Amino acid sequence: MTIKQTSPPLTASPEWQAVLVQTHGNVALARQLFSILAEELPGQCAEIEAQLQQRKWQAAGKIVHKLHGSSSFCGLTAVQTICAELESVLRKEQPPDATLIARFRLETNQLMQFLAQLAHCA
Repeated sequence: MTIKQTSPPLTASPEWQAVLVQTHGNVALARQLFSILAEELPGQCAEIEAQLQQRKWQAAGKIVHKLHGSSSFCGLTAVQTICAELESVLRKEQPPDATLIARFRLETNQLMQFLAQLAHCA
């Protein structure tokens, strides 16, 4: 007999639990916040990448600052932390190193994947 292993529901994830804390358990508001973030995140990431390629550190920093605020409000500590690091470098109008950019991409890509999965569960 084969026992089918299922993963825990996305609503058990740390990301979901964090936004529920921020919304005082309001599931509808939590879904709305994640929905807005899911809509805005790909464009923000693309614009950050474009500004970095053009070496427009201040412009990139402004967009990172917005993402930092969104992730902070939603309790997404991993994204919040990497955004804070990247924002700090960009505020000094210095180019971020490749490792920092790679970590930023990893965290934001993982968040986009989570948000896409959550949207399919709605």
